[in-house]
Amino acid sequence: MDLKDYQKIDLQNLDVSNLPEARPDYNFISNQTQRMVDEISASMNERAERTEEARQAMLNTAENTERISANMDRVLENQLDLIDIQRQQLDVLKSIFASGEDETSVVKEILGIMEKEDPEAFSLLKDKGGDIAVAGILSAIKMFLQMHGISLL
Repeated sequence: MDLKDYQKIDLQNLDVSNLPEARPDYNFISNQTQRMVDEISASMNERAERTEEARQAMLNTAENTERISANMDRVLENQLDLIDIQRQQLDVLKSIFASGEDETSVVKEILGIMEKEDPEAFSLLKDKGGDIAVAGILSAIKMFLQMHGISLL
């Protein structure tokens, strides 16, 4: 039938008495509706789970970042403390090696400190040529520092 044929049908005089009675299948409609509700609910639950997983991952990342930041602060503080200690040590080394005094007076000063700090060790060094040993150690320390790029002059 063509569209023009449908336009010619007289709907007011159309006999529909011999058509079967239309009875909606409420069970089918109910089942289909329930199936759609279940699908939508499952989809929403999946989305809620993914959202919760993403939220939890972001919280974990934030906590880890906070811990790392705190650790980095401690590392930085420790490094700054170490730098201060190394500067103090360098100042001591400079005062020992870069003074205008000759090595003999530096050796005497070290031996004097040793005599005050540990008289027993000092007496052993004094009897065994400790001043020569201290001078040799000072020379070795100078060479070691120079080999590692530390110039005290």
